[in-house]
Amino acid sequence: MNGYPLIGFNSGKFQGLLCYLAMNRRRHPRSSLASLLWGELSDEKAHTNLRQTLANLRQLLGERLEADRSSVGLNPSYPTSLDVEEFRTGLTKFSRLQLSELQNLREVVALYQGDFMEGFDPASSLRLEEWVLSERAKWKSLALHAMHRLTDIEIEEGNHTAGIQLALHQLQIEPSLEEAHRQLMLLLIQEGQRSAAIRQFKICVDILRESLDVEPSPETKHIYQLIVTGSSEHEILGKRVILASKEARLPSQNEPLLDGLIKE
Repeated sequence: MNGYPLIGFNSGKFQGLLCYLAMNRRRHPRSSLASLLWGELSDEKAHTNLRQTLANLRQLLGERLEADRSSVGLNPSYPTSLDVEEFRTGLTKFSRLQLSELQNLREVVALYQGDFMEGFDPASSLRLEEWVLSERAKWKSLALHAMHRLTDIEIEEGNHTAGIQLALHQLQIEPSLEEAHRQLMLLLIQEGQRSAAIRQFKICVDILRESLDVEPSPETKHIYQLIVTGSSEHEILGKRVILASKEARLPSQNEPLLDGLIKE
């Protein structure tokens, strides 16, 4: 592949500086980078660490890294392949794609493979840790929102298998995400697995109590009661649309899917 390796999600220690430079495409003062990466160390030690790290990056990147006595940046003449940027671009398209382009939506969501810079050690720097955690929370929130909207579409379109995989993926990322539990219950009903849907509700109850000390919402409880009393799939899905909040409602054929969430 031309350009840099895909970095951002699931990146390790050595890629930390490269990731920061790639996501902030401008020249950075050496003093700023030293403070960001090793803010808890003395200035002398921080600058020594930066010089060593840049030397290692120079061996990897060659002329793709631009560094002089005062500043550091990536050479804009060379292409950069950054998975988080691909994800951002995909979500921007996601906000305009229509339901007829379902496979495109699936490909966008599939780009999210894990937490931003998962496994990365912030090198005892409070500033770097704050930046990593802020970015991590942002990308996770965007990914979960996209997955939630796409799962809604899979439910509406009757794509049970794809929907179940998406709902389970959401719960793997955030086990206490009640909306995903509810989606999974509905998908199991679509599959004719009423007993499994009931079990999923009980799993949801246990997780919410243990992690958040709360009970399921009235919407989730009502769906559960419809399942237990033997209501038909059509009745349950119809009631679910009525109960859905404005934020969680299914998009219309002409409605952008993530409008306003991605700033271009």
